[in-house]
Amino acid sequence: MKSIFTCLFLFMCTVFYSQNITHNGTTYTVKGEKIYQNNEEVTASLTDLEKETVFSAHKVEAKKVKEAKKVAKELEKKGKEVIKAEKEEAKRIKAQEKKLKEVEKKQKKAEKKLKKAKKAAKKKINTQKALDKAENKFEKETKKFEKLKRRGKLSPVKETKYLEKLASLKNKVGKASKKLKKL
Repeated sequence: MKSIFTCLFLFMCTVFYSQNITHNGTTYTVKGEKIYQNNEEVTASLTDLEKETVFSAHKVEAKKVKEAKKVAKELEKKGKEVIKAEKEEAKRIKAQEKKLKEVEKKQKKAEKKLKKAKKAAKKKINTQKALDKAENKFEKETKKFEKLKRRGKLSPVKETKYLEKLASLKNKVGKASKKLKKL
């Protein structure tokens, strides 16, 4: 927007300047086919050569004005193109940022799922270890009970305690297997 006003200002200055022609130290103002000096018409008092010189200088200035207009239009057009390109670039950058955020969001989601899966796997492994430990202890105690029973070294009180202990261990094995099945 600033460039448009600047070009317009330069154009106006050039237009007003182009009407004033300096020839041999004297400033003339050309309006149409008439030449003025200090707001007085002097066209008739000038010689043909002076008139021709002033008019040719005026034509040169007019050409400069046209070229300035042309350059101003080109600059304005280029300015608009640059602004348009900047807007498109901003849109493209915004779209890339949006895609990047979506990718980051998906990545975080995937990381959470992975972390959750690792946690579940670890929990399953720990539960399996607990089940194996409980089964081993139950088998060990059952073998020990059977061995002592065969040798006849168990009193009725100890036998009841062992049976309660074995029932408790069997219960633990059942709970651990149920827990493992849930996972």
